Amino acid sequence: MNTPINDRESQVRAKQAYARLKPELGALFVAELLPFNVNAAKTVQLVLEVVPRLRALGPDLDRTLPTFDQRLFDKLEACALALSAIEDEHAAAQTEERPTRRLLEQASYLRTLLMSDASALCKRGFISPRDLGRVRGLRGYENTARDLATIAAFLRPLWPKISGKCAVTLTELDLATELVGKLRLTGSLQDGAAVALVDEARRRAFTLLYATYTEVRRSIGYLRAAEGDVDVLMPFLCGRPRRV
Repeated sequence: MNTPINDRESQVRAKQAYARLKPELGALFVAELLPFNVNAAKTVQLVLEVVPRLRALGPDLDRTLPTFDQRLFDKLEACALALSAIEDEHAAAQTEERPTRRLLEQASYLRTLLMSDASALCKRGFISPRDLGRVRGLRGYENTARDLATIAAFLRPLWPKISGKCAVTLTELDLATELVGKLRLTGSLQDGAAVALVDEARRRAFTLLYATYTEVRRSIGYLRAAEGDVDVLMPFLCGRPRRV
């Protein structure tokens, strides 16, 4: 991730900020989450560059807007750091998921091949329609594993009878058994759960970041109305959504 959060100390700070904000992030309702349509790296960099400029306005804020809570600057920085930490998690989850996705594609293709041959064998009377009907053809790691195990279970005992009468090979049946074991070891990445969870986490982080940024920007806009430089001090966030 090409952000200022690229050294060890900064990464630790980002993870700590994420941990502190987790209760507030978790309290957000799903219906209020914004779509994640931004470049995370640019958004994080923009906010981290803005915060020091805002803190320099502290004395002016004390005089003009004494009720303004300047702790929002800390929260704004924490939101940016948290988004950076979550983006790193998202990249890691995607990297870890790719091999299992390829595994699922291989297993799904093998299931299709074996089912094609099994259907022909069923028409020839070698396999009962009841056995064939146990293969459901549903998507997902566990469903695919279950189907391959089922197909191998009814084809292997029939091998002496069907050898040479169909395209199925013992190598394919052995591969099916091997893939069943691998599919069932995908753990937390099963059916893309890890990436889905991180996708929601970064929507939560961006929603809180955007709401905090907008709240601060309104006050800075009032403070600097005469100078008219709010767009310089606090540019709109990259890919800003239509709602908060």
